[in-house]
Amino acid sequence: MTATDSRQPSSRARPVIQRLAAILWPSFIWAGVASMVLFAFADPVDLHAISFPDWQLSRTAGYSIGFLMFWSVTAASSFGTWLLLRDRKVLNQQHQQPTDPSN
Repeated sequence: MTATDSRQPSSRARPVIQRLAAILWPSFIWAGVASMVLFAFADPVDLHAISFPDWQLSRTAGYSIGFLMFWSVTAASSFGTWLLLRDRKVLNQQHQQPTDPSN
């Protein structure tokens, strides 16, 4: 691949919003799937009675809290994957110390 070939843009060339979307969008989808699976078998009111009986939570709040918990876990997983897939050459250039010409 040549330097002028634009088929593989580096991660530095991608805007921040595109990188955030690549992390948050798949995690949003999988959080929705995980919520559907969980709440197909468990009612939020029953989970509320087991976990936090002193709190006043509605069924809708239970669905929302469950979804947000799943979204945070899947977003952390997507972020970890993004960290591991970054280009090594770009990372090495970012962490390289500038050389002092006087030495």
